[in-house]
Amino acid sequence: MLAHGRTKGIRKYIHHSNWINRETINLNDCCVDEEIAKKSQRIKRRTIWDILKWKRILFHIFTNGFITMIMCFYYFAISFDSVNLSADKITGFMLSGAIELPGGILAIPLLRFFGRRSVSIFALIFQGIATLISPFVRKWRGARMTCDLFGKMINGVGFVAHPLLVNEMMPTTIRTISYSIVNIPQSIGIMLSPLLKHT
Repeated sequence: MLAHGRTKGIRKYIHHSNWINRETINLNDCCVDEEIAKKSQRIKRRTIWDILKWKRILFHIFTNGFITMIMCFYYFAISFDSVNLSADKITGFMLSGAIELPGGILAIPLLRFFGRRSVSIFALIFQGIATLISPFVRKWRGARMTCDLFGKMINGVGFVAHPLLVNEMMPTTIRTISYSIVNIPQSIGIMLSPLLKHT
């Protein structure tokens, strides 16, 4: 916001932050001199062509795009197959929907104590383990249901942690553009997920 000269927005943000955290900060400690303020106003706006010049940024975009594709593929594949989780289709559907709530709630303390990177990595690892075990326990309905629902719950944790991590990794001037590009491959995962039952 500072780069775009939105001082009212910054003041409002500080006011809300003080109220939420029950603390008061000394704004004089945060002030910068006039030359630095002018320099921040001269920040060049970056475009998609600027992103294509940086190999490291391209690596991050492709890697995180692949991760979002896999997460969406897994989420929708389990959601579409939810009617087969239980003998009663409604029960399977309800369980598939209800398991998302613990995942979202569990993500908050995990992020607080372990950080975005650790939570994102372990969410992907545990989701992968659940995916590897699931085909071998298809005969036993209880084991299959447990495995699929555990994987979907962990997927929910990943959906909370991963976007925070991606935004943290990108420079401020290209954050919006790069995050938009990262989210494009998730559509591919969504489109491919119904095909899983034909494999």
